[in-house]
Amino acid sequence: MEDNQCFLDDTAAYLSSVHKELILGELYYNAYRTIHSVYLFNHFNDYATQLLLDRNEDKTEIYWNAAFDERLIDRVKISIAFETYNKAVLLENGYLIHRIKKDLENKELFDKQENGYPIKLTDFLEVSSVVTSKFEKKLIYLVYEIILIQLPILLH
Repeated sequence: MEDNQCFLDDTAAYLSSVHKELILGELYYNAYRTIHSVYLFNHFNDYATQLLLDRNEDKTEIYWNAAFDERLIDRVKISIAFETYNKAVLLENGYLIHRIKKDLENKELFDKQENGYPIKLTDFLEVSSVVTSKFEKKLIYLVYEIILIQLPILLH
């Protein structure tokens, strides 16, 4: 296993089920932690009650924070949580969550990924001549960037 130390932490999920499970656990936990840090979700009942009040003078700091001060931050957190969760789901179902390098062998898959479609790891391995019996030693060269696939932003 010492030969695998040259691999990036993010691509270790493709090496073995043990690495994959560890990374999946991190992704799911990060999504859970992020969504539970959203101010509006943590103060929803108070916010909803104050939303019904007629006079602005009667509204407390929770309302103003949720409506204005924390609003953009909450939207970013929600977007990040969904993106992280979706990456975990894709990885768990055997899809690449990293961008692939464009070359003659995988041009079709590269184009497909650039158009926003996920790529199965098995499909990628079928077209790549870099893959040998030493899969673990070559994987770092198959995955080009650590930059994760950009998922559509769900909130405006």
